[in-house]
Amino acid sequence: MTRLVFITQERKTKAMLAAVKKRLTALGQSHVLEGLNSGEESQREALTEQLLSINFSQFQHALDNVFGSSESKLR
Repeated sequence: MTRLVFITQERKTKAMLAAVKKRLTALGQSHVLEGLNSGEESQREALTEQLLSINFSQFQHALDNVFGSSESKLR
C-alpha cells in the first residue's frame, strides 16, 4: 500500500509540474526550467519544489510591473 501511495504522489507531482511548465512557457519564462536538466538530483528536486510553490497571481503581477500589463499577458 505504501508503494501505491508513493506512485500516486509521484504522478500528481509530475502532473502539477507539467502545468507549471506550461504556464511558465506561456509567460515567456521557460528559461527557468533549464535547471531541471542539469545539476545534482538534490538540486533538481529543490528546483521542482520551488517551481511547484510559485504563486502565479503574484508572478503575473510582478511581470505586469516590470513589462507593463498588456505586454506581460502576451508572454
